[in-house]
Amino acid sequence: MLDDLGYDWVPVRDPSIALPVKVARHAGQWRMRFQARDRADIWIDARFNVGESTATLRLYEVGDDGHSSPSEHYHRELLERLELEFGRDHVSDETSFLGL
Repeated sequence: MLDDLGYDWVPVRDPSIALPVKVARHAGQWRMRFQARDRADIWIDARFNVGESTATLRLYEVGDDGHSSPSEHYHRELLERLELEFGRDHVSDETSFLGL
């Protein structure tokens, strides 16, 4: 889904081995990171809690605490796609965190 929206999967640091990996597994969670192809400063951190079958996506601009007007487009596009894929009742939107 994130590939379709224009994001590439980028490595994250795995705390158990202190090396970059595609998927970091720690404390019952899987963590991944994605970067927008058309804007290198737009990233999504994805966390999947395996035991609770939940996911949290945090969209943010590198170096910025909030969303600029251009990044609102990315947030809205991601939210709409999540609601289409999983249903509005299964998606929560709290600031920059989107939960499934």
